[in-house]
Amino acid sequence: MIKNDRQLHHARSRLDELKASIAELKREYSGLLRELHTTPLQNSVNKIETQIAEYEELTASSLADAVDGLLKKPHLFEETAELLTKLRIAAGLTQTEMAERLGWQQSNLSRFESDNYSGQTLSKIAEYADALEVWLYIVPELDEMPSRIKYNKVIEFDPSLAKYNFENVDVPESHFWASIATTSAYQPTIIDKPAKQEIIDEYDLVTV
Repeated sequence: MIKNDRQLHHARSRLDELKASIAELKREYSGLLRELHTTPLQNSVNKIETQIAEYEELTASSLADAVDGLLKKPHLFEETAELLTKLRIAAGLTQTEMAERLGWQQSNLSRFESDNYSGQTLSKIAEYADALEVWLYIVPELDEMPSRIKYNKVIEFDPSLAKYNFENVDVPESHFWASIATTSAYQPTIIDKPAKQEIIDEYDLVTV
């Protein structure tokens, strides 16, 4: 995934190099040998072109359009990093601007995104989402419902009532909601904050 203009420039340069190599190989070989030599390079060309098109589409879209387009299907928790980065791009925020909004060093944010949030706390991920004014809403897959998860807070899931009960909440709501997700059994959905209350009402989600 291309995450900034510098990577976009590098991708375009690499694309030109690959296309030049393919053209040279086509002049040098024919038939099956040509196909054997050029197919791997053409696959790389296709991948880079897809990444460039995706980045350009995101930079040309609005945050609202990106939310609608990206969330037509549920995503695994591991995909949250990529989803949020795409929303940052669609919001028209560079990594430097996003870092300023968060009060982070730009290098830290760049590393944060490059590592796909690996090793980061869920509260940090929620902080990133908050800066985009989106809310992480995370639900368990039906075939892997845990009866209880012990995190830094006690979280209970009662499938018969379809209700989450939160005890001793002393962190921002978005941070606490994000802490529900601890395994790939959870699917995150990102919604804008105005729709948050509708979700809470629909699923009878209660904070205590």
